[in-house]
Amino acid sequence: MNNVKNGVIAFFVTYILNQMVSKNESDLTSQFDKYVTKVIDFEGRKCETDADDPGGTTKFGIAQAFYPDIAICELHETEAKRIFYDDYWSRFKCAQVSLHIRFLFFDACVLHGGGFAVRCLQSLTGAKVDGIIGPETISKSHLANIRNFSLSRKTYLAARIKDKPTLEKFRKGWFARIDAAEAFQLEKA
Repeated sequence: MNNVKNGVIAFFVTYILNQMVSKNESDLTSQFDKYVTKVIDFEGRKCETDADDPGGTTKFGIAQAFYPDIAICELHETEAKRIFYDDYWSRFKCAQVSLHIRFLFFDACVLHGGGFAVRCLQSLTGAKVDGIIGPETISKSHLANIRNFSLSRKTYLAARIKDKPTLEKFRKGWFARIDAAEAFQLEKA
């Protein structure tokens, strides 16, 4: 009788845990969808080519310079979302970063590159600054100050503009994006 009772209990515990995991995965998928839609809103849905843009031809924020084998102007939004999911959200473990900074971190991965986003988060939290998103960085991500994260992003861009003055024309838009991303993060936190 005890074996049957233990088996029934084990079944229900497994069932409940699976339901919790499914709900968490569903919540994270929904969150990714909201976040990636906002990033694409920032980036734009048109194919654009600007000689001063280091990424070259860009659509949805996907740049030819980083994806040379993709016909950027032919890219569909669902394909862009898959790239953002695989190459940014999953690769840099955005879903594991503290919710209070998660969107800003994801947006920084897209705009500046994941290496910068990780090092920025590490430098603001006391984690070892190595550009690797590991357990220490994730566990300390709750220590990141939203405003300081945004200021670090602007400082990074200002330095890039100083090094390459042709980027100056992007300053206003980049800084407005960072402000809008911060406001969006504060709404979601």
